[in-house]
Amino acid sequence: MAAGTPAGDDGVPVLPGPKREPGAPVGPEEVRAAVIDAAADLFARRGVHAVTLRDVAAAADVQLTLIGRYVGKRDDLIRAVYDDVAAELAEEIIAHPLQRLRWGVESPAGRWAALLVHHSLEGSGPPLGAPNPVLALATTFEEAFGQDPRSAQMRAAQVTAIALGWRLLEDFLLEAAELPEVDRERARDELTAMQITMAQIPWTDDGESAAEPVADRSARR
Repeated sequence: MAAGTPAGDDGVPVLPGPKREPGAPVGPEEVRAAVIDAAADLFARRGVHAVTLRDVAAAADVQLTLIGRYVGKRDDLIRAVYDDVAAELAEEIIAHPLQRLRWGVESPAGRWAALLVHHSLEGSGPPLGAPNPVLALATTFEEAFGQDPRSAQMRAAQVTAIALGWRLLEDFLLEAAELPEVDRERARDELTAMQITMAQIPWTDDGESAAEPVADRSARR
């Protein structure tokens, strides 16, 4: 036995395990959080299909086997990332009602958009039982504009569709409109204002939605 090598009670040398890099996640909670955050970032930047578990392990600075131990298989990881990102986005919507959300790849909205694209390509809807940013948005419409729940839910779905469409296709749409040099911040602010106006218009199931916001109709009564 080499000098300085520790031995167990039976005299057999105890070899050191894999060397851990300084600052690497330690323990189940840290590892799981690091893996989910790394995966969310990679999914948003590259697309879910282009990311492997090895990519995630390298970005999270953890051993590949720890993903399976603390998160699960690839589908389990995608679900865990979706739940985490959707919950964070729903919290942001409630905390900052009627404000334009951050849409970068590092933001909850940007990461959520990437996961929605994945589920759409897979032909499936959002995971059942997951946190729901659309219903969080509907809650803000109920509280801010006095919308009934069904109207708020419909307008939240429509506003989300507009926001996602612009987020995913902004470059293409501006090029198609021959407006590559337009002030994008102004365009986004105006789109937010249009969405807020839409959010105030009641929805009815008889096919005749009101033509004016709830606040305007109330003021005339």
